[in-house]
Amino acid sequence: QTSRPPKMINTPPPANAYSSALTSLIHTTGKTCFVYGTLMAPEVLSTLLGRVPPMVEQVNLPPSFVRHPVRGQVFPGVVTHSAAATAAAVGSLDNNSCDTKLSLGVSGILLTDLQHHEIEKLDWFEGDEYTRTKTHVRLTPEPHLLNKAKKLLGKVDDEIMQQNWYDIQTETYIWSNPITELNLSVPWNYHYFRQKYLSWYLQHTVEPCKKEMDSLGIGKQ
Repeated sequence: QTSRPPKMINTPPPANAYSSALTSLIHTTGKTCFVYGTLMAPEVLSTLLGRVPPMVEQVNLPPSFVRHPVRGQVFPGVVTHSAAATAAAVGSLDNNSCDTKLSLGVSGILLTDLQHHEIEKLDWFEGDEYTRTKTHVRLTPEPHLLNKAKKLLGKVDDEIMQQNWYDIQTETYIWSNPITELNLSVPWNYHYFRQKYLSWYLQHTVEPCKKEMDSLGIGKQ
């Protein structure tokens, strides 16, 4: 890939070129990471990172992913729909209660402007149960990003500008422990987590993790 977009003379760029322009704009000052669970809470991010990174909302993983709570925990894991369906089919889960229907995709937020030491902290916090994986997400960009991308590419077809979402390259944390550790019979709900468990989670999980990270020098600049 070149460091600047190809010149467009009379024809508007295709939708994928527009998505590439948005990706470049979002990645300008640091790395990005799509988060879909407890890391969506600004209070959790502030405790772990010492700040709340800039966020892009209205972001979804593709419909091929599903999100479910970890058994006995208040946080979720994301796996592919096919992996969850296979787990049910081979009998490791109750087929009658397994909610593996394809959806509109896992909703979350895109963290931007992440620095290397902050990614290191997030990796340590997520632990061995998750693997940071390259993926793409679908987002509805804010108007200022649309206008910047339009200026970057020049002429943009109105049909492209009116799309409801665009694909953006990023990374996210995929559940890597056995799928049997996920409760596939129910979805995970962020708002329910905030209302019922956030205060407890901050006190008993996030704050102790932050103290341990500091003592180990994790993410030290």
